[in-house]
Amino acid sequence: MQINLLLTDGAYGGAHLLWIGIVFVIAVSGMVLIGKFKPSLKTLMIIMLCVSLVSELMKYAYFIQMTYEETGHYILSKLGLPFQLCSIQPFFILAALLTKKENVRHTLLAFVFATGVFSGILPVFIVTISSCSFTSYLAYEYFIYHACLLTFGLSIVVYKYVDIHAVDLGHTILILLAVFIGSIYMNSMLSTGGSYYNFCFTADAPIDGLPYLNLNQGYVMYIIKYVLLAFTLEGLIHLPFILKDIKAKNKLIKA
Repeated sequence: MQINLLLTDGAYGGAHLLWIGIVFVIAVSGMVLIGKFKPSLKTLMIIMLCVSLVSELMKYAYFIQMTYEETGHYILSKLGLPFQLCSIQPFFILAALLTKKENVRHTLLAFVFATGVFSGILPVFIVTISSCSFTSYLAYEYFIYHACLLTFGLSIVVYKYVDIHAVDLGHTILILLAVFIGSIYMNSMLSTGGSYYNFCFTADAPIDGLPYLNLNQGYVMYIIKYVLLAFTLEGLIHLPFILKDIKAKNKLIKA
């Protein structure tokens, strides 16, 4: 009976609830270890890139096998392409690792912090994979990767690898808009032959039945709500840093 509960596939079944707990443990443990050993930013980025590479290879293997079972050909399904917001984070981390320009590195990592935290934690609660069962290895890839992304995003700010300021909100919003528009084009280009794709969830809601992010009022209203939600979340995560900058500015004026 208990084993069957843990193998429950659905959202907020036994397996999903246990995965939520595991993600929390991984994130907290990761933060503690980073705080204790204090690796360099370069080391931290390399570790996250290695985690991302393993995650993507696991995902590719899953989707190649899925395509083989459906068509008899070993081809990577377009569903496995790394175009979700969580999946593009390693590209920004890699660019930050390779660039010699400190201001570019700062902007890229500020974006990873502001979007990586949300794209790390939201999918844990709004599950978009077919099964949360512990018999599905895709579940291991999905939850562990998002736990690591959440840990990385939080740690680079909590441990002062990146010093966030109010101006970073504007930079992050501009990059997000570029990603948003790019995903609409990408979904349109890939959606052929009766198949449609929903990278960054700009073509449809992540899952059915969401109370806010849904198409009940049509696609245009969905996009408006989508953009408002993104702006609100980014405003909230930047709010402490905006207030810090205002306080510092007022202190300088008084001095």
